[in-house]
Amino acid sequence: MGGELDIRNCERFNRKRIILLVDWMYSILIEDEFGMRRDELMNKLEKKGIETRTFFIPMHEQPVFQNVDLFKGESYPVAEELARKGM
Repeated sequence: MGGELDIRNCERFNRKRIILLVDWMYSILIEDEFGMRRDELMNKLEKKGIETRTFFIPMHEQPVFQNVDLFKGESYPVAEELARKGM
């Protein structure tokens, strides 16, 4: 990818004209086809002065629940994928 970010394959959130939103925060998923992992993209954006953060941590992976049996042995593939790819 060189020094520039290629965003041609990104889709902007589609909304109706009657809704007024303030575009200060976007949620995006970094798919495998993008050519770099989410954390790599976050590092590149940080070097350009653009603040990012990860999407979220799924409930069953939250540190507060690690020592209790609430989610023990459970897997939530959709939440795990969103957490891995989202920013």
